[in-house]
Amino acid sequence: MIIDKKLLYIVFIIFSILSMYAFGLHRYAVYLSMLGALSFIKTEIKTSWSFLGFLFFLFLIFALQLGTSHNGGGVIYYFGRDLFFIVLPIVVVLLLKGAIYTQEKAEIYILRGIILIGVFVFAKRMGSVGSFNIVENFISSHSTLETPSAPLYAIGGITALICKRRKEFLILSLFCILASKRIVTAGYVVVLIMHVLKIYKWYSRKFLKFTFISIALFVNFGVVYMMYMLGNGAFDDIIYLYTQLPTQSFTAGRSVVYGFVFDLTPVRTLYIGNGIGYAPYLLHGKLSSIGLDLLHSDVLRLFIEMGFVLFAALIITLYRSVKGKMIYLLVLMNFFLLTDNYIIYAEVMFVFYICILLVDNYQKRNYAK
Repeated sequence: MIIDKKLLYIVFIIFSILSMYAFGLHRYAVYLSMLGALSFIKTEIKTSWSFLGFLFFLFLIFALQLGTSHNGGGVIYYFGRDLFFIVLPIVVVLLLKGAIYTQEKAEIYILRGIILIGVFVFAKRMGSVGSFNIVENFISSHSTLETPSAPLYAIGGITALICKRRKEFLILSLFCILASKRIVTAGYVVVLIMHVLKIYKWYSRKFLKFTFISIALFVNFGVVYMMYMLGNGAFDDIIYLYTQLPTQSFTAGRSVVYGFVFDLTPVRTLYIGNGIGYAPYLLHGKLSSIGLDLLHSDVLRLFIEMGFVLFAALIITLYRSVKGKMIYLLVLMNFFLLTDNYIIYAEVMFVFYICILLVDNYQKRNYAK
């Protein structure tokens, strides 16, 4: 079956409007700009009825969410909500995969679409900017220019670097700095260092890939353990010594949440997990007085919801599946997940998956030559 791209674009305009109405989230407009960029690609979009049926099923879940109380929902509500936002970008990107792989320079349209998002975001925020001190902004994590769209610029910047789009790389790097989000900038710098060292060449060797996967496991589980220690006040003195800030301020309140979550999660469930939606259910239920909707660490969330075994299997599978310079984007996303909630930020994951395909397409074109 061949789908008219204009019809697909209209569907997602409707989806974005419904999302903004239901959840008050303007960020779903990202879908509009990305699909608008893809609409310039001269190709047909082919799919099967079964695939469209699965897409309809996801929209049905979304429709059910509209009729469910946002504050009084139980674990089933959070399971349905989070499953929808996790799976939706994967489905959409699979639907558009053919369009991306048949266009020789699809990365140009996508990267310029991300830049356009940045232009609108910063133009809106510039009017409220007073003094701008980069060092102070990163230490305190408070900046009038800080924006949830920061990961888009980092993902786009690394994609531009890999695809040798110099102008787009420089613009998106500037946007990444202006966005003043610590974990995004840290991940961006680490990946740039990896690029300079040409880590992707090492990663193609079997033994070194095994070593890299072992490091990834150690880092992710190590971060979970550090969060446990943060929640119990083990680093309070060190943090205050070097930043002159209490741990709660330095971590933007996350340390308190980590402590409560570990206290309320039975140890026996950490082996097999508690299921998708458990973390927000915990925050809205037993920890509602804190006033946070999200755990602010997808690494910790995945560990609690998936359990030790599945969490380790997920890391191994992801790091084994990437090829060539795609490892840069995976490491970048792994950094984001350390202290943020991007796995249910459908617009961020949408751009991430699109860029994975762009890099894969770029590598195949160049290897073919």
